[in-house]
Amino acid sequence: MFKSIDTQDISVQAGWEEWDGTSWIAATRIPTVGDVAYANGFDKTIDQDWTVDEIRNDVFQGTTGSGRFELTSAGITLDTTRYSNGVPILYVSFGSGTSTVLGEGFTLAGGQNTYNTLIEGQLDGILNLEYSGIGNGTNRWGTSVQGVGSGFEIQVSNINGGFSTYAYGIIVTGNDYKIVNNGICQGGTGTAASAFVNQGNGNTFVNNGIVKGIEIVSYVNCVGVYDYNGMNFINNGIIQASLFSFAFIARGASGNNTAPSFYGVGQFVAGGILIDTDNFNAVAHSIWKLPELADGDLTWQMKTPINGDRHLYTAGLLTGYPLEADVEDGVVYGPSDEFEGTLSPVVVDTAQLATDLLNDIQTSSHVVAQRLRAAATDDSVGDIVASTLGA
Repeated sequence: MFKSIDTQDISVQAGWEEWDGTSWIAATRIPTVGDVAYANGFDKTIDQDWTVDEIRNDVFQGTTGSGRFELTSAGITLDTTRYSNGVPILYVSFGSGTSTVLGEGFTLAGGQNTYNTLIEGQLDGILNLEYSGIGNGTNRWGTSVQGVGSGFEIQVSNINGGFSTYAYGIIVTGNDYKIVNNGICQGGTGTAASAFVNQGNGNTFVNNGIVKGIEIVSYVNCVGVYDYNGMNFINNGIIQASLFSFAFIARGASGNNTAPSFYGVGQFVAGGILIDTDNFNAVAHSIWKLPELADGDLTWQMKTPINGDRHLYTAGLLTGYPLEADVEDGVVYGPSDEFEGTLSPVVVDTAQLATDLLNDIQTSSHVVAQRLRAAATDDSVGDIVASTLGA
């Protein structure tokens, strides 16, 4: 066990003490693989790649239950499990480069609106985040994204809702962030324990993986993505409802009375695959304005009244039709006139064709051309017939 004793960077050995089993003594090294590091009330900068078993700000052998570790530079990889105790154990804020945070995060204690990791991104920064973190109490969250991101990008592999009411994996109250789901984004096991929640402005969510509703009965609105404020949503993967929940709810800026603004211009860019169940649709949205589908090829697996699968496809996924490049330009075809030919028609110049034919007759050595150029006799006609028949 190690504890911080000042605000020096984590690479400074003099800024640590270690537990020898009975008391705290001066550290003989900095914490590393297999060690647990307590913030102990201090804010400490992560100034190098760091692999440590756990970072914590709860209480152990007299440590102070606060403090945090700060990732404020690009080009750094942190590999650890994060445990917070009412205040975030990890703070992330950098720009102009990429850093990586590996490992899960857990919000152990605290009142409402407490979280494990705080992100305040800056322009041109990219954070690779393996796990969103999990809140295990009412209104406890994994990761909170705040401030003005100026396009800061968070690439996430796993986003999971927590174990209690309103226990979110990631909540964005800040503006102008881009969040990219590259794995699974799935609701948790508590009322409205959604995996990802947007309450900010100008944010974009890109799904390259799977957005799913919870697979366990008795939990309400445990969705993958819950949008309160009209964020941009671009789907390149799968949006899959469960038997017990929607996958994505678009509520709008003022509850159910205001439609969200998909993709900034009223468009929900839905490529990939949408999968409904007999109880829930993949996407739930305001009845005041239906989302427009644009820019992407889409498969929508819906349900028939007898719970069979019915697939809807955008034009780009239809089969059995000729390519537009093989159909004459301007010709519209397809079951609902989805396609228009682009093939330029072939134009034959008959006058030029006749001229070329006459020129060939004048110069060709073929026996027929020669005969056309000469007066006919019985012998010459016989020669032509014999030559043509191969006699």
